[in-house]
Amino acid sequence: MINSKFKRKVALMGEFKDSIMYTVDCDCGSEECRATIDIEIDQEFKIIILNFYKTLNCSTFSYIKDSKIKQLFANIKKRFYYAFKIFFTGEISLNSDLIISKKDHIDNFIDALQEGRDYCFDRLEFKD
Repeated sequence: MINSKFKRKVALMGEFKDSIMYTVDCDCGSEECRATIDIEIDQEFKIIILNFYKTLNCSTFSYIKDSKIKQLFANIKKRFYYAFKIFFTGEISLNSDLIISKKDHIDNFIDALQEGRDYCFDRLEFKD
């Protein structure tokens, strides 16, 4: 096990045979905004894969000034739209933010990426 050096909003989550995982907290303070970063090795193709896991939300809010009932049905209509889009196409486009605003938080995020890179390079077997 490596001695991870992070303190501010970046933590070593786990170390496995071919991967290392970190959590990165968002500066907004909400645990729902937290991201998990998995840095893993694919020995077969000799590559390092960087995976970000984050809870994403699909905005279905519609504001209709006149009627709360119309607003409710507009929100439900958007939810069905996205559900059918996923069902029939298998795709949906979403985005999310991860706020990293303090210098030490940014430095710790960069250090985690570098530590993960070094961890993977130490375990990646380059055989010619």
